Amino acid sequence: MRNQSISVAGIALATFLLPQAAAAQTNIQSLAADTYAPGAHATSGVGILPISYSLTPAVAVSAVAEQSVSQQQQASSQEQQRLAANRAAWAKFHGMQHDAIRWELGYLALSAVDAAQLMNCLHAHTCHEANPIYGRHPSTARIILTKAIGGAFHFWLVNGMNKRNPREARLTAQLSAGIQGFIVAINFTGALKDN
Repeated sequence: MRNQSISVAGIALATFLLPQAAAAQTNIQSLAADTYAPGAHATSGVGILPISYSLTPAVAVSAVAEQSVSQQQQASSQEQQRLAANRAAWAKFHGMQHDAIRWELGYLALSAVDAAQLMNCLHAHTCHEANPIYGRHPSTARIILTKAIGGAFHFWLVNGMNKRNPREARLTAQLSAGIQGFIVAINFTGALKDN
């Protein structure tokens, strides 16, 4: 019993002397309890350090303190890696949002070109409109109003999707721009044939 109380006093003294050892005291006591049996010098078992080891906890505390610093540095490194991964994911997400808006603006520009082509050929009386929304000979005001409302709705839709899922928004804008570009190309080739 006396050996145990002296060992506990030695551990407490070593813990008091080393500033970082307070946090590691629990680790040392569990290390001592798991490594040494009472009255033995190097056997495995449960117990407290014998009196012959009562001055060595300072070395053990120092090793545990170094291990604690190493663990803190490793945790800091892991935190930096996690933050870097989060920044990369955010940059990718933000980049996809910009791509979706660029494609949407391309769609809106092609829609304006389509409206200009339609108005031009209607004024020249060289064509008629095939879209049932407009009718065969729509007025300029109806074309502009319909394109403005449709474009605003399409932009609202893609922009809302872009906040939640930029990949889906980009795909929608790309498909819309592709279809509108195809229509503009057909209108252009039809205008060339008429001339």
